[in-house]
Amino acid sequence: AKGHANQSSFDGLDPAEASMWHTVHSFAKPASAAAVCPRDGKVGCGYVDILVGEDDVGRARALLSYSWGYLVAEVSAALSAWCERHDRDPTRTAIWICSLCLNQRRLGVTDAATPDDLAKEFGDRVVALGRILPMLEPWHDPGYVKRAWCLFELYTSIRHRSEVEIDIILSPKESQSFRDRINADGTDAHAIDGALAHVRSEDAEASVQADLDAIRALIQ
Repeated sequence: AKGHANQSSFDGLDPAEASMWHTVHSFAKPASAAAVCPRDGKVGCGYVDILVGEDDVGRARALLSYSWGYLVAEVSAALSAWCERHDRDPTRTAIWICSLCLNQRRLGVTDAATPDDLAKEFGDRVVALGRILPMLEPWHDPGYVKRAWCLFELYTSIRHRSEVEIDIILSPKESQSFRDRINADGTDAHAIDGALAHVRSEDAEASVQADLDAIRALIQ
């Protein structure tokens, strides 16, 4: 019944207001609790490991870079819009999403990762996928730029710019809001500058202090 510090309680929660955080703790982790992890042989795996259907799992074509506080409905809508924009079949387009692809039971139980560990693990993954989808929600003041992990993923992609495509995505609602704003008086540059002005990696937050320290050290 108790919610996360940045999330509402599960009690009386409207499904339309469910965040990715809610999804992980109310569905993904319970659903994968009894399955054996194919990587370490222990009980309890990542949600992706219990998916078998052709429409449910496949080789990822991009990494979604987002905040766990984003609504599931908006994440789904943004990814669907991206598929439509690039003429991709959404039932055959797999996206790597950390909350569903990493084993959430194993995180935080080992020694804190060093900056070099983070750079290698996420650098290798981002480069291997070759495409990152940073999701800005809302576009004018995105929670994305306030989360250290999000900025680290974007930072990693920029460092490997020749190998990684960066394709910013918005939900249809935010996309319309953005178009309305830049069409209002033609000051599109000012609108974009205003949104980017919020990017301050030194003020970004993370749930685990050790992660935050390592990410800040790398970006610095």
